[in-house]
Amino acid sequence: MNRHFLKFRDLPPAEISPLLYRAIELKSGAESRALKGNSVALMFEKPSLRTKLSFWIGAEKLGAKPVYFSPEEVGLGKREPVADVAKVMASMADMAVVRTFAQATLDEFGENSEIP
Repeated sequence: MNRHFLKFRDLPPAEISPLLYRAIELKSGAESRALKGNSVALMFEKPSLRTKLSFWIGAEKLGAKPVYFSPEEVGLGKREPVADVAKVMASMADMAVVRTFAQATLDEFGENSEIP
């Protein structure tokens, strides 16, 4: 099973500083192809310009292929059960970025997903 990042407190304190320093390096122009050849499923119940743009461009800069799903396409927890969406995404994508209204929805997604 892969490690999920569902809440900020999921990150051990010892990993926070290195993560922030790496983010600063990347923002300053350092290059990385750490996700080369991977696909990233992007699904946001709360769509926003900044969220979609930052994750899309971030994935591409790291070498991944982002695929975006709008709330209308998925119907998370309404037309499509959260567990089913998580399993389908895990069967086809290498990782998922999910933004939800409720933490419980994100937790359920994580419980049913085998991808980070």
